[in-house]
Amino acid sequence: MALELPAFVHIPPGWNLVWDVNRKRSGTAVRVRRWQPFSERVLGGEQITVVTEEESGRILSVRQFVTALIRDPLPDTGAEQSALDEFATVDPRYAQDLTPLRVDAQVRTWRDTDGKPVVVPVRWAKHAHRTGTYNWITTDPSGGVIEYEIESHWDYRLSRRATEQWDEDAWIAAREGTGPQLEAPAARA
Repeated sequence: MALELPAFVHIPPGWNLVWDVNRKRSGTAVRVRRWQPFSERVLGGEQITVVTEEESGRILSVRQFVTALIRDPLPDTGAEQSALDEFATVDPRYAQDLTPLRVDAQVRTWRDTDGKPVVVPVRWAKHAHRTGTYNWITTDPSGGVIEYEIESHWDYRLSRRATEQWDEDAWIAAREGTGPQLEAPAARA
């Protein structure tokens, strides 16, 4: 099935598809595709990762850590409404059943192509779906979407995420045995 990327995803010229694998996410067969400015997968670096349902092609997760896309801050136009608008752009039916929960100021970090740290302040707008899942849009200072995720499950007993994190490099490293297990609230690898 051909991949239709959301309008907010911008794969720069010269980037390569470095990882195209089938995995499981919350018991569902998914396809994980990752583009980078390198010839092979490099954890911790710039990336665009898209996780889709294998059968339908529906987008479940996007991580877009592209240094060249980060712009100067714009005035806050309402992170909750902006997030709802983005959810509706990608999956209008799903977005109808979302309820805003909160907006947090957070930071995202990766390394640029020269290996230098990039630290970006972000707004993380979390929403609940009527099915009980958690969903969020994370935007950079200019309002550009750098993370999109739907249908993330929570393990209340363990106080941590229950859904696999195929777009999170530290989680992938733990899963592959090349990095430490992550502390809660991250999912166990």
